[in-house]
Amino acid sequence: MQKIIILIKKYWIFFILGIFAIIFILFQSSAKQPQETSTPLPTPITSSLTYKNIQPGITLESQLNQNLGTPINTTKKNTTSISEFTSDYPTDPHIAVNKNNTTVLFIENPPLKPPQNISKIINQFGPVTTTRFLDHLGPSYNLSLYLDQGLGFGVHTNTGDIVEIWYFQPGSLTNLELISPYDLLTSPPKYDSP
Repeated sequence: MQKIIILIKKYWIFFILGIFAIIFILFQSSAKQPQETSTPLPTPITSSLTYKNIQPGITLESQLNQNLGTPINTTKKNTTSISEFTSDYPTDPHIAVNKNNTTVLFIENPPLKPPQNISKIINQFGPVTTTRFLDHLGPSYNLSLYLDQGLGFGVHTNTGDIVEIWYFQPGSLTNLELISPYDLLTSPPKYDSP
C-alpha cells in the first residue's frame, strides 16, 4: 500500500491528467450523438397518379417534348403556352399548359377501352372534393376534382366512365381556374334544342 501512495505522490500530475482525459472523452462522445428532431419531412407536391412522369410545377416544357414528342399544335400568349400532343384519338389530343417553360397543367385523354371508372378513384382518394363542368365535354359530363391531390377527372355522370384526367399542382380552385384552358362552370352547359 505504501508503494501505491509513493507512486501517487511521485506521479500525481499524470493521474489528474488521466482523469481529465477520461472526462473529456466521455463528454465528447455524448456531444456527438445525433439529436432527435421534430421537424416534419416535406410532403411531395406530386400526386400518386402521373402520366409519363409529367409532374406539374416540376417538369420543364423541353422534358415534356422529350417524353411525348413534338406537339401537333402550340399557341403562345405572353409567358404561357398551350401545346397539344397526339393521343389515341385524333380529335382529342392531350393538352399541356406551360408557364415560364414549366408544365403547370396536363390533361390526358385516356384510352376508352377498357373504360376507367370514377368508382376506383373514389375508393383510392375518397369522395370528390369539388365538381365543375366543362363546355367542351357537354352536359352529360362533370369534372370531378381532388384539389389537394392535384387531380381532376372528366366523368360521364351516368356511367362514371373517365374521359379526361387532369394533373396539376395541388392547390385552390382559383389557382386551377387561372391555368385552365377551359372555363370551369358551376353548372352543366346548356345547349339549345333544334
